[in-house]
Amino acid sequence: MQIRKISLLFIMALLFIGVFPFTIYIVQSEDNEMYDKMIYSFKERAEFDFISFNMKGDEKAAGEIVAKAKSDKPDAILLVGFLAIKEISAKFENIPLILTMSSSIPQNIKDKKNTCGVIFDIDDAVTIEYLKTAVPDIKNIGIIFSVDNTLDYAKSFKAKSDAMGVSVELGNIASLEELPLSCKMLKASGVKAIWLGRDKLVVSKAGFETLLKITKNENLPIIAPYSTFTQKGAAFSISPDLANHGYIAGNLAIRLENGELPTDIGFVKTEKAAFSYNKNMLKLFGINVISTVLEKAKEY
Repeated sequence: MQIRKISLLFIMALLFIGVFPFTIYIVQSEDNEMYDKMIYSFKERAEFDFISFNMKGDEKAAGEIVAKAKSDKPDAILLVGFLAIKEISAKFENIPLILTMSSSIPQNIKDKKNTCGVIFDIDDAVTIEYLKTAVPDIKNIGIIFSVDNTLDYAKSFKAKSDAMGVSVELGNIASLEELPLSCKMLKASGVKAIWLGRDKLVVSKAGFETLLKITKNENLPIIAPYSTFTQKGAAFSISPDLANHGYIAGNLAIRLENGELPTDIGFVKTEKAAFSYNKNMLKLFGINVISTVLEKAKEY
């Protein structure tokens, strides 16, 4: 009798799961090849019911999506890209949110009890190790930064690089007008390439375009942390792997389905790096990338 009762409860549980599957809303900020690859990987890892939305870069699109989500009450919402995170995360307190494809998430959003996610970033040690493997000829690099913005990051990157056998020289600037002198000084110190880093002054549209012109004149290739800069003229990038990013996000969704709370999960970084390169820039600077990396890399 007891066995029959247990069997009946088991069957009822299976029927409940079948009738009420775990549903995830997927909201992407805009049309973006990178988002598409990440979402594909997420769906492969987490086999749930998915309902997809695309904001198309329009913040006004958030209203309709929020209204539908509040009506349907999905089990979780995957937010892809900063626009979706910014416009939608503040509207929910109870539905678990998985934040992805953004390297910077405001602290007031990260601190919300219903948020967890994967930061679109990799540890510096992963970047450095990948650089040593992919382009072993480049052993001396420079970072240009503003003290007001990223002094701590630059010093930390240098310390880790030096410890791992890659020499790093620091170039401090207060304005973009100081870029030419900084590049000349770095080259004089033996630097063979510039790591773009994260300084908002340097990675701004004006900053990157200015740096690109100067580094071409100084014969210093730019190594970028994201493939978008490779498309714009950086020689190559060592960036977060999109498939890995989506896979980890899928793991978070599974943990939510299993009853874990977003506060228990928190935020993690992408674990693996990917390589992309600008074919013309590799040729211009005579950069040799090992064949096993080049075969799998994205070419621009």
